[in-house]
Amino acid sequence: MIYLIGWPIVAEGVEMLRIFLASLAALSITVAAYADTYSTEVETLQIGSARKVGLFKQGISAGGQSLVYQNSSSQSSLNGVTEAKVEVGFDYGANGGPRELRGKCSIAGGSYQSIFGPDWSGGTDSVYFCSFKSAPNNNFGLEVQVPPLYSRGFRGGVTVTNPASNLNPSDTSARLEYDGVIYDAFPTSARTPIGQMHMVEGYSIYRGEDLVGRVDFSPNVSNRGVITAPLRGSEDRNAVIFLGLQLLVMPNVDDTETREKILGQDRTFERIR
Repeated sequence: MIYLIGWPIVAEGVEMLRIFLASLAALSITVAAYADTYSTEVETLQIGSARKVGLFKQGISAGGQSLVYQNSSSQSSLNGVTEAKVEVGFDYGANGGPRELRGKCSIAGGSYQSIFGPDWSGGTDSVYFCSFKSAPNNNFGLEVQVPPLYSRGFRGGVTVTNPASNLNPSDTSARLEYDGVIYDAFPTSARTPIGQMHMVEGYSIYRGEDLVGRVDFSPNVSNRGVITAPLRGSEDRNAVIFLGLQLLVMPNVDDTETREKILGQDRTFERIR
């Protein structure tokens, strides 16, 4: 005799239960497949260390491509308010081979003008943006909107910073122009960050309305994770890998200490990563 929540089930009931559970399993598979329905065939790529990084630099790689980067900072003071800019110089290309793209990304408090226009920027004052110094053409650009570093309002004539507890992962999104094609990335989910680990667990990457890739950050190591990218030969593969690696090395504004360094409140700036 089989029991379900204390009630006996006869043979007919067992068969009905089997059908019911099978239906649930089929439904869960359908939902999971719908949630990750890619517009092209994809594969998962582990993010590891890069080869030929160079002195004082760091590097990560995935799918035969690598991103080598170096962090730096600068500070300025106006009317008693200190503001810092955090910059990340980068080279991207074949892992251990020649670098196809070179540029610099930065984040700082204050206004900026988006290369993607007002519909994208929405007047935000907290954006991580990248300029490309070396590229096959001018059709490259990257901007990431991050939760506001400043509160709306002033206290004693000084702009008040937003505490980390006010950050909302849904305020984060990225837009990449890669060789003239536009890609957007949105957070997949969030968790309670510990230290400098990411609050956002990863991003889904779209080309228009088509899901073409994804990056998932490691919960334990700040520069590791997995990229889901189109197979070799796809025109979207390089863009997805590049964006996934860039989102991983971007200065983490989820961390209170890091945010204070970006805002210039901590003059003893150290390398973020």
